[in-house]
Amino acid sequence: MRSAFLLRLNSEDRARLEGIGQRMDLEPRQHLLVRGDPGGDVFRVEKGQLEIVDRRSRPEVILDVLGPGELVGEMAFIDGTNRSADAFATPGTVVTRWPVAELEALLASDAAFGARFWRFMAEEVAARLREVTSNAVTGGLRGAGPTGGGAELASHVGAVVSQSLDGLARVDQALRRDPGDARSADQVVALLDTLGNELARRWRDGSDSEAFEIAVRRLARQVHPYLLRSSTAELCLSRPDGFAGGPRILEHLLAGSPTGEGPLGEAVDRWLLGLPRALGLRARQRAVEVAIEPLLARHLGQLHLVMINAAQGGLLARTWKRIAAREGELWVVEPTRDALMAVDMALTTQRARMRLRLVQEQAGDPALGGSLRSLTGVDLVVADNLFDYLPARLAADLARQLGAALGPRGRLVVTATTPSPDHLVWSQLLEWPVVARDSRSLAAILKAAGYADVAVTALEGAGLVASAGTGTQP
Repeated sequence: MRSAFLLRLNSEDRARLEGIGQRMDLEPRQHLLVRGDPGGDVFRVEKGQLEIVDRRSRPEVILDVLGPGELVGEMAFIDGTNRSADAFATPGTVVTRWPVAELEALLASDAAFGARFWRFMAEEVAARLREVTSNAVTGGLRGAGPTGGGAELASHVGAVVSQSLDGLARVDQALRRDPGDARSADQVVALLDTLGNELARRWRDGSDSEAFEIAVRRLARQVHPYLLRSSTAELCLSRPDGFAGGPRILEHLLAGSPTGEGPLGEAVDRWLLGLPRALGLRARQRAVEVAIEPLLARHLGQLHLVMINAAQGGLLARTWKRIAAREGELWVVEPTRDALMAVDMALTTQRARMRLRLVQEQAGDPALGGSLRSLTGVDLVVADNLFDYLPARLAADLARQLGAALGPRGRLVVTATTPSPDHLVWSQLLEWPVVARDSRSLAAILKAAGYADVAVTALEGAGLVASAGTGTQP
């Protein structure tokens, strides 16, 4: 339930209260409240979510998930008791904090304001208690899951999650006792395989998609404490570049080296890096190199290339090494300034005849920047990770714009992701959805954009690579 507390106050009272509030940007899994600690400060969620957790049980139980606008800590402020549960931040969470001393001083400074504050706070607490009572009577806690058929799905997914958590808790204890226990580390992968396979099986069985995804989102939050021990999950959920699939997560996935917090985190990371999407990302880079090698080998004279989202994983660096001594120009398009700075530092330190141009453009933006729209006579455009975020019509529009930049013998090489059983892990548990399409769909998009001689190759995991010309070759 979104808190209506501030909305109950008039604008003047609200401004006074906001005036002593302090913004806090929380780190993923930051411990905001600790059960048993003295209470006092009050918090409101501005962005993201807080997980209210009972850590006395094994595995831990998530009692509630609070979203934007909701208060936490108000009960301990009212009655002066200790914190009754732990509160952890999910990635990207921002809260407003009202320190107890400043809040009490403000209330004491104006009796009329204090009376209004306490009356509205009492109404807020009463409304929350009524909601809990109502949900208990109807058989569900606040936010526990959907009703009807969705409730059955939530029960099924909850059972799968519970079994996985029980096993992960046991393995975690074993690895704490013996970090070198390879058998326990292998059990982590087996337990997560069971979870992923069961979710995929239920999805294939024809479960109502909307209800099923709601059930997965609500109940699988319990898996986050384990997933966030891995570097892959931490990068996905914290979104260091500000969006899913940014350069840093791609760099990690393409490197393929499992890392994380302790042996359990490394084992979870090994599982994630072995899923079809991660395998497909690595296979795509190798396939792009195979696809562009003939063009680079046979092209004579000046060479004009555009490489979009190709800086991670070594593809750009290896291509640059191959062409640096030749005459021509290479345009590098990346979504973040940090990525372009890394490219500049890595490539411009090498002696080269090839000119290097750096352009910052957001991945998946169907409208090319002005500098790219002016390009003509390009011999090769490589677009990696670009079609993963565009529906078919926008993907065709972008491919058409890229085609306009190609010369008579120019080629476009693009990558894509195929549907795979691990999509729920990425889209729901790691909050990184992509548009998946098969070989036929990718070929149809390129043909609709005016390309001829389209060749699409299915790769290991969930990867596709396509090479196409505009059909204007003499």
